[in-house]
Amino acid sequence: MAIYNAGDQLVVLRNVCTHMGCQTGWNDASKTWDCPCHGSRYHPDGGVLLGPAAALPRLEHRLQNGGIALVT
Repeated sequence: MAIYNAGDQLVVLRNVCTHMGCQTGWNDASKTWDCPCHGSRYHPDGGVLLGPAAALPRLEHRLQNGGIALVT
């Protein structure tokens, strides 16, 4: 899971690159999710900034008992 605080809401994403399946990591300097395998970069909301990957899927969630619960 990748979680970004967008001010008035939390953005929860599946943090696995849609191109090669590598786990993305947060780049604090550029405020992007980056794939270490081939250089795809994503906006904080999961949209593609630099391909070849497609957008990171959003995960439906709810706040529960001070944490985040995924809705299945």
